Amino acid sequence: MMKARTKRFFASLVTISVAVLFLVIGTAYGLIQPMLSIAILTVGVSLLLLPKLTKRPLPSVLIPEFVPRQKLAHSVGGFMIFGLGFFYGRSAAMVLISACTATYIVYEAVRWIYFRESFYITTVVYWLGSPEESMGRPYYSPIYAFLGLLTAYTLFSLEAASVSAIVLSVGDGVAPVAGRFMGMMRNPLNQRKTVGGSLFGFLAAFAVCLIFARPLVAACGCAVGMLVECLPMRIDDNFSAPVASALAAAIVGKILDIL
Repeated sequence: MMKARTKRFFASLVTISVAVLFLVIGTAYGLIQPMLSIAILTVGVSLLLLPKLTKRPLPSVLIPEFVPRQKLAHSVGGFMIFGLGFFYGRSAAMVLISACTATYIVYEAVRWIYFRESFYITTVVYWLGSPEESMGRPYYSPIYAFLGLLTAYTLFSLEAASVSAIVLSVGDGVAPVAGRFMGMMRNPLNQRKTVGGSLFGFLAAFAVCLIFARPLVAACGCAVGMLVECLPMRIDDNFSAPVASALAAAIVGKILDIL
């Protein structure tokens, strides 16, 4: 019994340490401000305490039953990355995305390869909306989303990367809600999506992007991102949608700069 508890403790400690390590390295190299790192760690500790503070997982409290439970963390996480990049610069967003990516990969490896049973971080992840426990297998969508955003923030301008983050968090978050709530027509190319849902997702993302991006950049980035999101592709749309969105926004932005 004691040995099992020790294994669970170290499994959680290893997972948490990865996130702390990335923030420490980012701070040491001046990529992120020390006070901002402390603020992120504070948020992280709050998330770790979530199962102790709430009686039910956040999705069951905050979103309707017909909305996929993973959409809460999906949308909030993307919006936090957008805010970090918008207010503190691209490097700060890249540090957070890198920390999240590495931490989640390590968690999945510890959970499904090394430990092969749940531990405290599993409860935290479930409380945030991950469906992997009900699936009985690893849930890779967050990794694809983080890699998509990391690609966008690494290769493209901050304006284009910010548009991609909004497409992933707002557009992709609104689309299934609108589609399921309004009973809209199914996409003939992808029965898992609805035409109206994708349209509402575009409009919602576009409206937010107009706050910080040039209208044409916002329109093209959101349109391409939501188009890729609703098409049947072998590549996970959590990766392809933000990358395509950032690419389109960056191309249009370059053209406007030349003109």
